[in-house]
Amino acid sequence: MYYTTNSSSNNLVMHSKIMNFFDNINVDQIAFDTKFCHRAYRKVSPKLFLLSCFMCFTKSNFSLRQWAICLSQLAGNIVSHQSLDKKLHFNRKDFVSELVNKLCLQNLSNVSAQTTGILSRFNRVLVQDSTLVNLPQSHYGYSSGISNGNSVKAMGRIQVVFDLVSNAVIKMEKCTYTSNDRSYAREIIKLLNKGDLLLRDLGYFVTSVFKDIHNIGAFYISKLSVGICIFDEKTGEEIDLVKLIKAKEKKGIFKFDMNVLLNKKEKIRVRVFGYKVSPEQAMKKRQQQINSRHKDCTISNKSKFLANYNIYITNIAEEEISGMELFEIYKLRWTIEIMFKEWKQNFDLNKLMYCSKTPSEARSEMLLNLLLLYILIITGPQFLQLKLRIYEKYGKHLSPIKFSKFWRNNYEPDMDFNQDLYLELLARFACYDKRTDRKSFGEVLDTLIILS
Repeated sequence: MYYTTNSSSNNLVMHSKIMNFFDNINVDQIAFDTKFCHRAYRKVSPKLFLLSCFMCFTKSNFSLRQWAICLSQLAGNIVSHQSLDKKLHFNRKDFVSELVNKLCLQNLSNVSAQTTGILSRFNRVLVQDSTLVNLPQSHYGYSSGISNGNSVKAMGRIQVVFDLVSNAVIKMEKCTYTSNDRSYAREIIKLLNKGDLLLRDLGYFVTSVFKDIHNIGAFYISKLSVGICIFDEKTGEEIDLVKLIKAKEKKGIFKFDMNVLLNKKEKIRVRVFGYKVSPEQAMKKRQQQINSRHKDCTISNKSKFLANYNIYITNIAEEEISGMELFEIYKLRWTIEIMFKEWKQNFDLNKLMYCSKTPSEARSEMLLNLLLLYILIITGPQFLQLKLRIYEKYGKHLSPIKFSKFWRNNYEPDMDFNQDLYLELLARFACYDKRTDRKSFGEVLDTLIILS
């Protein structure tokens, strides 16, 4: 199912498998329904448009010119990079978006996943976060970015919702740089179902949204914003969190777990739990506070003190899941950070966004969705299949970042990952390292979500 450059017979086999897959999902019909094609195509068919793009992603040298060369070779006709650029237009972007929406709902790997232990009570475990990408300077007009008065740097923001159980991106949207996480916080309500669990960081902290999530019958775990007031649920009096923690520390207690009311106006009932971190972790958190603020902004004594603790809020009752178990679950949010790192480091996301210098939002959005299609169809299913096989055979946990790097650097058309040689190579060079001081992230994840 995977394309590479050598051995024409192998190429034909790989091309044929991908083209058959496109036939199965009826790519041509989707192209006509979404107006990607207005009439019978002449030079560029929708399937060759996608296949040639995947070829470039696999070669790790993506550019519109290289894409045009690959497409010309497949089509048997010269296709200019200018004509390809015209395909990346607003009235064509629905084609790729529809394919992404369709495939996000399908299990293309034939590997099933099941939550276990403390996660077994939840239907889905959703992680939401965003990442910034660099754009050509010509995109600054619509996307905004960073400006210091002398120069500007165009940037965009990609919002992603990832389902840990199905291992699939269920929502991805490219936004302007100024569309921050807080302004996007309420969008998750459209995706949540009863029994889902949502993990988000401080950027999405909006108290009214927590109330709406609870009313749906879904659950959440989030870090507590330092500036938010909490109140005693019985007396309604404001709780001085710093004073409360210091009183507990005098008694030798370095964690807390209690029900409180959140926000002075709405007074939403939530559970707050926290525990003291190591001095090294506290120092790192304080440095992050400094780096995230303008040099003229001062950090309050309250913020400095609370950096000694990890503090979270949730609507999950203490009798159902303990505070430390909730912390173990919240660690799973790291999955989406790993995914962003993988996209930028091994799939050249920033370079991909930078290759379309025409100031059109549609072009960068289509290229982003094409990359997601490549991951959904090509590398994603292969990763899950191999992750299961390597764990069953070697008891090791395959790393997504190391795997995608191995894929981009070593893939050949005659490579059969089912052979023992390649399985052993992946087990040796593409798995998480064993740690003596703590579990690796792969171990934590594979303990809570089991593949079969």
